[in-house]
Amino acid sequence: MKYSYMSTPSRSRFVARKRQDRGERRIADVVGAASFLFGKHGFDGTTMNAIAARAGLSIGSLYQYFPDKDAIVDAVAAAYVRAWEAQSLDLSRLPLEKPLRFAEVVQYSIERTVQFNEKHAAIGAFLRADPRRAPSILDIQTKIDYGIPLLAHFYPRATRDDLAGVVEICALLVRTGTDAIADDHSAKRDWYVRELSTAVIAYISARLGAPLSAAPLTSTLTRDSQADDGRLAAKPQRRVSTKSTH
Repeated sequence: MKYSYMSTPSRSRFVARKRQDRGERRIADVVGAASFLFGKHGFDGTTMNAIAARAGLSIGSLYQYFPDKDAIVDAVAAAYVRAWEAQSLDLSRLPLEKPLRFAEVVQYSIERTVQFNEKHAAIGAFLRADPRRAPSILDIQTKIDYGIPLLAHFYPRATRDDLAGVVEICALLVRTGTDAIADDHSAKRDWYVRELSTAVIAYISARLGAPLSAAPLTSTLTRDSQADDGRLAAKPQRRVSTKSTH
């Protein structure tokens, strides 16, 4: 019987990759645990020991990946930004399935934004309340780059400057409205979404006129999108030297 053995360089790469994958999973576990704890207890009320316990790590292992709580908050904020930008990019693409009307696109976009805020409500509030991180968090929530191509489908003759101005104001309206919806926790949630959609459509129409009745844009409108499963994903962190736990 013949046996084949992995060459030494190949085996080394395989082992290194397994370690990297394991490290990435542990970092993701830490980010998820910290997101929950920071959102529930705040910065001062969350300890490194609590984060380690919820992530299923020893305190020593936690310090191998993050030197302190500030570094963990940075990772949580970065994951939040990536999740928001991934959703925004998804909205700008809208997969091709059936023709959409302008009102459908607006309401779908607002519904998805409300869903994101609901899934990340506690940690989003925590990050926005941090004066060191609030500017960057609020900036990505009013980012206009993704909305311009979407609006251009319905207003092909509008200039980019006109579209950018309208999208910027709409982003502010939607952020304010979705924050209010998240704070209300009432049975009127769907009504709020429809009314916010009506307000946004009215503003766009007042600024740009009537949209094209049939735009070359298509999508599947689903309330439960798979684009965001509610978990913040972390990028790999560079390992640091083990810090004393005392």
